[in-house]
Amino acid sequence: MGAGAHSYLDGKLSWNVDRLNAYIDRVGRGESVVAGFRQLDGRERLKQALLIGLRMNRGVRVDDLEESLGHRLSDEERRQIEHFVRHGFLIWREGFLRATEKGRLVLDEICVQLS
Repeated sequence: MGAGAHSYLDGKLSWNVDRLNAYIDRVGRGESVVAGFRQLDGRERLKQALLIGLRMNRGVRVDDLEESLGHRLSDEERRQIEHFVRHGFLIWREGFLRATEKGRLVLDEICVQLS
């Protein structure tokens, strides 16, 4: 909710107008604030679910995501994840990949590099 906000539901990514005045004007007129949307393919859905999962306290079970969505992370994506693990930004714990306290401080940048 808000100007520039993004939403993800059932494989569909949508986003709101990003200019605050335009957002306020549309709300005032009772119009939709959605500026656009697109349906994600299977690989994009996997990446989106991974990035959302990293924002959760318990993290995300990568193997379960890959199985349920029928797609696997590439070798390069796995190398990137292991780079962040080695540098203390992400951690594997009990089958979950999650951000450390250090990683939470730069999670937006981690997500950009993983996307």
